[in-house]
Amino acid sequence: MKTYNIRRDQLPFDLDLTLDCGQVFRWQRIKNTWNGVVAGRVVTISQDGPILTYDGMDEADLVRYFTLDLNVQKIISQIRRSIAVYSGETRRKTDQHFETAASAGAGLRIIRQDPWECLISFICSQNSNIPTITKRISLICERYGHPLGDSRFSFPSPADLAERMEDELRACCTGYRAPYLVGTAQYIIKDPDFLSRIAICSMYDAKQELMKLPGVGPKVADCVLLFAYNRYEVVPVDVWIRNIITHLYPEVRERKCNRKKCSYDDIADFCRDYFGDYAGYAQQFFFAARQDLQLERGTTDRDTDKM
Repeated sequence: MKTYNIRRDQLPFDLDLTLDCGQVFRWQRIKNTWNGVVAGRVVTISQDGPILTYDGMDEADLVRYFTLDLNVQKIISQIRRSIAVYSGETRRKTDQHFETAASAGAGLRIIRQDPWECLISFICSQNSNIPTITKRISLICERYGHPLGDSRFSFPSPADLAERMEDELRACCTGYRAPYLVGTAQYIIKDPDFLSRIAICSMYDAKQELMKLPGVGPKVADCVLLFAYNRYEVVPVDVWIRNIITHLYPEVRERKCNRKKCSYDDIADFCRDYFGDYAGYAQQFFFAARQDLQLERGTTDRDTDKM
């Protein structure tokens, strides 16, 4: 086992919060230790204060994967400046809703995922909660990945999925998502540079390209851009974020014009205007704080962790 001493400028960092906030689904916690698969390697990691104890990856990959090269305090400061600018104030405006969220999300990092794994994972996430998504992805890996030891499996490649029949994938609890998984894998096989090109596209063009894939709508595309490409201005709008933003920030409702409710783009665009270039980080803080925020009537307990 190796150790990594988190520097002061890399704090705060909360391993539990980072791996349990709905951005990745292949990590399992046993007591104080997390077990996962990263880049085809079985990884174990635990945290004790500023000390990370880990195995299965080298230090450079650890820093890159958990984005320890980013100064989150500077990100939070930038979000606060954006809030003040939006409010038209020369002095910094305190947004207590954001402060509550940032406190609840202290130490949370948006990790750097593999684009292919992230893409398939969020196609699997549609209209599901986190335990169901985790089960679905685990079954796909067990059946179509390659054994790595310790009962863990690699994530199946596009070729591994492209040749499957839809009924095979339905046996992995994928339901209506099965043809999307096969179709997306076949698309990538035909255009192997597709995911690499996304990295150099503008946010708008990247999203439009991703939505050409079977089963990829605005939310899945935004999740891939945020969690795999670290486009921090991107805001995936799930049930929780819709409820939080529309209830805590009534000014977003002005964007719906004659429509009965705010659209996906109304909410995402407001977040970018209000929270700035790191709106995606603000979104993750709010998701982490979803149980702590006092929302108006209209939110429902049954939507907990709905993706």
